[in-house]
Amino acid sequence: MRVLLTRPRDQAEEMAAELKSLGHEVIVSPLLERQMLEISNDFNGVGALVFTSLNGVAAVEGRIPEELLAVPVFVVGERTAAAAEEAGFKNLIVGPGRARGLLPLIIGFKGEIAGPIVHISGEDVRTDMAPLLNAAGRSAERLTAYRMVAQSGLSHEAASALRQGQLDAVLFFSPRNAKLFVTLMRAEGLAAGFGGVIAGALSDAVAEPLYRLRWAVIRTAARPDRRAMLELLEDKEKTGG
Repeated sequence: MRVLLTRPRDQAEEMAAELKSLGHEVIVSPLLERQMLEISNDFNGVGALVFTSLNGVAAVEGRIPEELLAVPVFVVGERTAAAAEEAGFKNLIVGPGRARGLLPLIIGFKGEIAGPIVHISGEDVRTDMAPLLNAAGRSAERLTAYRMVAQSGLSHEAASALRQGQLDAVLFFSPRNAKLFVTLMRAEGLAAGFGGVIAGALSDAVAEPLYRLRWAVIRTAARPDRRAMLELLEDKEKTGG
């Protein structure tokens, strides 16, 4: 299958390598790219960190005091945990893959948290952990460390493949990326080109904006992880959502 990835380039390239190892052809055309923001928090007295995305880890890697590498770090899932470990964080508590699934782990944490909990996030965040934690009696705040900047459209290679009917699938990992894709395709007059293309979505929230285009089928991953996204491509004849 020929698969289009439109997520940020560093994440897309990693996924592309895995897809290629499974025999797929891949086109990478990011529609969102990470832009670092100035970090206003000096991190004095911070007791724990929360990462609900790979981008959050990347946004602070090498930009925070070394002593923070030893505080409790709550991460949304295994992929983010691997990135945090590679960045040098030592005390990881791994969640089930969804931001809200981290809340019971943080609230019920029995170890020492000697200061406020800081949620490292981008400008746009689906689950703002700080007010939820504060309401549960945990002192917390959110630090915006990056923004995702929308690109103007698909690459020439991706647009050409779409016009010529040479795409088999497009994978989507975030609601914002899916919404941006649909908006751009409609604006560029390409919305009619998906009748033979599979749309793969990480969750129901990601899939929702995709229904504005007519696809061969929209499939939603059984779990919010990369393995489940790969499984969406394993049976080209599958018709379930």
